[in-house]
Amino acid sequence: MGRVGQTPEQFFTEIDADRTGDLDQVEFQAALERVGIKVSVEQAAGAMKALDLDDDGTLEISELISNLKEFSRLRRVKAAKALRETLGYTRRTNTSITQLFSRMDADGSGDLDLLELQEVFRR
Repeated sequence: MGRVGQTPEQFFTEIDADRTGDLDQVEFQAALERVGIKVSVEQAAGAMKALDLDDDGTLEISELISNLKEFSRLRRVKAAKALRETLGYTRRTNTSITQLFSRMDADGSGDLDLLELQEVFRR
């Protein structure tokens, strides 16, 4: 989370500045900034409200873990869907995965960057 190899619990302990066992909005916004997410006070409040499962105005470690698990689950679901759609496209168009990748790799780097992926999804 914060550092490579750091567990959510370790990260949570570090960002819980007042050591209450939960994060208030100020600590939550500071945590977002620590991981490189710059947001306004209003945006941080909205994000925290969405993550605050018991609606008590704070974020406990159990809520953080629950949200991380759901995020991971949704990523797997979306990845599986993208793979199914990609394989379906290659079958319908008689295109190999290698050919498809080459078309998406606009700069020929051998990697797909965010802009190349955005263009693929736009099309």
